[in-house]
Amino acid sequence: MLIVLVQWSYQNWVHGSSSPHQVTSVNAPPGVVSAMALGEPPSLIIICPGASFAAVLRQRFHVLDFFSSGQSPEAFLAAAAAAVPGPPRAAVVWAGGPFRVDAAFLDAVPSLRCVISTAAGVDHIDLHECARRGVVVANSGNVYSTDVADHAVGMLVDVLRRVSAAERFVRHGLWPVQGGYPLGSKLGGKRVGIIGLGNIGSLIAKRLQAFGCVIYYNSRTSKDSVSYKYFPNVLDLASESDVLIVACALNKETRHIVNKQVLEALGKDGVVINVGRGANVDEMDLVHALQEGKIAGAGLDVFQNEPKVPAQLLAMDNVVLTPHVAAQTSESRSDLCDHTIRNLEAFFAVPIVVSAMASSFGELPSLILIRHGASFIAALRQRFRLLDLFTSGQSLEAFLAAVPEPPRAAVVWAGGPNPVRVDAAFLDAVPSIQCVFSPAAGVDNIDLDECARRSRGATPSAQRTQVPLHICFQLGGKRVGIIGLGNIGSLIAKRLEAFGCVIYYNSRTSKDSVPYKYFPNVLDLASESDVIIVACPLNKETRHIVNKKVLEAIGKDGVIINVGRGANVDEVEMVSALQEGRIAGAGLDVFENEPKVPVQLLSMDNVVLSPHVAVLTLESRSDLRDHTIRNLEAFFAAKPLLTPVLP
Repeated sequence: MLIVLVQWSYQNWVHGSSSPHQVTSVNAPPGVVSAMALGEPPSLIIICPGASFAAVLRQRFHVLDFFSSGQSPEAFLAAAAAAVPGPPRAAVVWAGGPFRVDAAFLDAVPSLRCVISTAAGVDHIDLHECARRGVVVANSGNVYSTDVADHAVGMLVDVLRRVSAAERFVRHGLWPVQGGYPLGSKLGGKRVGIIGLGNIGSLIAKRLQAFGCVIYYNSRTSKDSVSYKYFPNVLDLASESDVLIVACALNKETRHIVNKQVLEALGKDGVVINVGRGANVDEMDLVHALQEGKIAGAGLDVFQNEPKVPAQLLAMDNVVLTPHVAAQTSESRSDLCDHTIRNLEAFFAVPIVVSAMASSFGELPSLILIRHGASFIAALRQRFRLLDLFTSGQSLEAFLAAVPEPPRAAVVWAGGPNPVRVDAAFLDAVPSIQCVFSPAAGVDNIDLDECARRSRGATPSAQRTQVPLHICFQLGGKRVGIIGLGNIGSLIAKRLEAFGCVIYYNSRTSKDSVPYKYFPNVLDLASESDVIIVACPLNKETRHIVNKKVLEAIGKDGVIINVGRGANVDEVEMVSALQEGRIAGAGLDVFENEPKVPVQLLSMDNVVLSPHVAVLTLESRSDLRDHTIRNLEAFFAAKPLLTPVLP
């Protein structure tokens, strides 16, 4: 089985020009690694993989890494023929960048019968062309759904509560100078319109319900299984919503689905969150609406011309920007590797290999990978022969001419600065492709119509991901220990349950009314938790309740969040623990000597700081005024206070 790695210079190899890299080998292409322990594993083309992804594939497949070889595709494949038993029949494509799986690509790799995209979107794959040529296409399915949903909710909280802007306020030293920070807006009670109620949209809705939001949605059809109000028209949805969250795939119908008219219908207090695809939103209309105050803010993880971001957005405090990382967690990356390999095994009909004893493989099929990480490639290499076309420096035609077995499958990653598309040109370049896998949930990088026309299959998997940033961690499944399960702690628990967290707590006494596990000792709580959230009042017992011993108990992967009082945490010990890597990170809204913040924290990327604004929203300020007046009226009327504090 042969795998070809295809990375960056798609235009070069599809149209026959040479790569600028130097040729490093003519007999054994550097992108071809023999998986000797596997006998003769299948060959696989990998297009634009990350190093960790590629490393996993190399454990199971012969990887053809064209891009890193510096050769033309023709020379690469000719040289590869001596090292691999057959031409690649599958490709794994990392979505992003200029690469497209289209007719030109399929012509260049006529042996392809399967394309796998490592993203959910397949807009980089010409599905109609794949279908016409009998190339099956698969993507990442639901691998990334929870991560993207978490990120969408996080961005919405960030925009409404001005978290990122408040953080900059603290880090720039403005808190002691300027005093209080402007009020944010409460999330609870907001009417949230979700465009695209698929897996991701449904998970977003579930999470926001726990915050007390009212959910509306627009989708191709109404869904009998949900109770949310359905709007067949996005304009009507926007006019009834405070927030629009874009979580749909990109296609002809959804391109610029959020435009000038929709933004005007949303109104000056409205917020737009986009975790779909950049082109789902008319970027220039959005920029103008923000500049002119026609909407209140935006949270954007995706952009029309990634990695380019409109310069006007960079200076806006009411806009939160992230570099297409909604799906980027270490857990989902591991799940993606497993998912892609299972898709490849299904295509090639080979057994799962647990050890290097692979004599039962026989002659395994070929596979193309497009843009993948090292760990992903390492996993595939255990089952396939990987041909890394992009790093070879050869033209695709020459590369494939030297491969005896044409690839029938491709795995396509939907991400990176130059997105890959599986379209007619790609399928023409690799006419042997019968299957395209996208390790992403969306398939906007794959031309589904073209794949259907050529009778190729397609299956989904995840959201596109890029790797220059540190990989993050999933929130779902984390064990969260809450110190202080009063009103605030209970609301935190309710919200985190919607994210799939396991809740533990410490309080003065256990509470029969809650199902969470109780720890009478904070040290024991910390030793069983991944996250500690401090939500208790400050008194003699709770001063420095989080100290050196507690920080050591939570461990190097632990995170501290403090929304109680600064002195609940021993600040000096926490700073030391962060500096020495004894805990993983912290989120602090309160400090021991406000507005002074320990200078060591200001340069730490694993710490989030805000200037004691957790309670500062327009809504809570208004509620507080009314509540104070009612307490005063009760007092002067000799009636019981609404909220008396007992010693």
